[in-house]
Amino acid sequence: MIQIKKAQKKDISDIALLWKDKLQACWTKQMIEASFKKEGIFTVMAACEPCLEKSQENVGFLMASFEAEAELYALVVKKAYQRHGIGELLLKNLIDFLRNKEIFSLFLEVAEDNVAGRSFYEKMGFEKIGERSSYYLKKIEGKEDLRVKALVLRKNF
Repeated sequence: MIQIKKAQKKDISDIALLWKDKLQACWTKQMIEASFKKEGIFTVMAACEPCLEKSQENVGFLMASFEAEAELYALVVKKAYQRHGIGELLLKNLIDFLRNKEIFSLFLEVAEDNVAGRSFYEKMGFEKIGERSSYYLKKIEGKEDLRVKALVLRKNF
């Protein structure tokens, strides 16, 4: 069973590991810890209970900022748990939170070559509103680092 819960300081190491494992521009533990002290940052964890031999395991997280509008910083689910609706649960949790705060627009950036990510966000109702060329640094084994285009997406609800 998956539980969505507010992230706590004890989750910082898990967030950092998940972020580093899945995203190119990961935040450090110090940056994540600093975000816990700021107003306008929303961070939730997806926890599996019971999971394998542990009583609880963090299998994903979502972090976003919000003021008049919101921006999704990261949505990460461990590979073994992908395609089971966890990302959708995390994103719906954020959207419900934003609606309660009377914030009705959510932005994000996704690498143009991230077909699975783009497909997920489009399925969730996001639409392309712009592009940022040479935005993400992509590491390609045996080659020079390459900068790829990011698509800017928005969902109004």
